[in-house]
Amino acid sequence: METPHTSLVEMPVRPIESGRVIGAILIEDGRLKADDIESIQRYASEKGLKFGDAAVRMNLLQQADVEFALARQFRYPTLSRGRRSRG
Repeated sequence: METPHTSLVEMPVRPIESGRVIGAILIEDGRLKADDIESIQRYASEKGLKFGDAAVRMNLLQQADVEFALARQFRYPTLSRGRRSRG
């Protein structure tokens, strides 16, 4: 009896939300305020950091928040451990 042959085809990962930046995702989820974006961008530019790294250094986000947003942006699966919100 012949067994079916299964082949895996690699496909490039394409962001589902390619037009959305990480800041928009974090605002939508309540993890950042719109007012935070400009100060994070300025700090990131001055220090030569990525947006998420700058926000973590500024104590506006935790690393888990950045990982959440990147996972959403690139459709990676995540486990939900509760939400942190700034309010």
